[in-house]
Amino acid sequence: MKLYVIIPLWALLTFTQQASALEICACELNISEKAFPHEKLRIVETNVSDCNSNITPQKTVELESLLLGLEHRLSQLNKDVLILEKEDDGELYGVLSLYVIENEMTEIKQLIDKLNSTMQKHQILTANATKQLENLKTEMQELEKFDTMQVIKGQQAIAALKVDLRKCSEKLNTTVAPTEPPQGYPYTDLDLATDESGVWVVYTTTQDFGNLVLSKLEEGEPPTLRRTWRTSVYKRAVTNTFMACGVLYATRYINREVEEIFYSFNTVTGQEKFNIGIFMNKMSPNIQSLNYSPVDQMLHAYCDSNMVSYKVLFG
Repeated sequence: MKLYVIIPLWALLTFTQQASALEICACELNISEKAFPHEKLRIVETNVSDCNSNITPQKTVELESLLLGLEHRLSQLNKDVLILEKEDDGELYGVLSLYVIENEMTEIKQLIDKLNSTMQKHQILTANATKQLENLKTEMQELEKFDTMQVIKGQQAIAALKVDLRKCSEKLNTTVAPTEPPQGYPYTDLDLATDESGVWVVYTTTQDFGNLVLSKLEEGEPPTLRRTWRTSVYKRAVTNTFMACGVLYATRYINREVEEIFYSFNTVTGQEKFNIGIFMNKMSPNIQSLNYSPVDQMLHAYCDSNMVSYKVLFG
């Protein structure tokens, strides 16, 4: 009697599949593209950040302020020398004028020294920045080689198209500028003042209803008024103004012998004070101008062709 083993068909199929799974399949992968240099890109980004932090608009403003201050002081020195040449009073006022001129020349020398030092720093900074930019340009051109899908070139083309569209839109929307300034913005009674930080302009406008307005002067063709502060003191109530350490001071007439510094405006804090209460004895009834000199910390007053100097003490 023979024994037969009957194997179902599904079992045979399962066995065959299991046997095939035991076979090992291997393939070779060849990548022709180079690995992207992420570390190099990080270094480039760091260099760009360092370059941006080294070159700031404040550095340019500092140099422009020094140039404007020097130009103003040279102009004032020329005026004072002309006055001295016309004086023939013997001794007193000629000596005072020479003292003022000496202080102005000292201040001019200090400005020139600071200007030379600042320009040397700027020249070094410009040379370093130029070299950095050339290196960055070369490195970015090398990194662009990894842009196989031309994404960067596409973005550059889109940016160029946006610039062209903006220029075209500006031409279409251009209107003829008025030949005369609009009524209600013209400046009136402009006065120049200088202190340690540069040149200031004190004025008023009809828009400000006659109140004092203070602006920092920026060099240009023509010069422009940059940052502006508006005060609440009426200009016609003020006889003179001067700047010291970024603070605007205003005086008023008390009588023929006394003038009062009654008002101040701090450009840093924006704080106004109407109760300064500093009184000055005058040699003449009228003070034509006041000028603070940071060199000797003296306030020089010009009264009816006479000059009086006051020592300034800061609390």
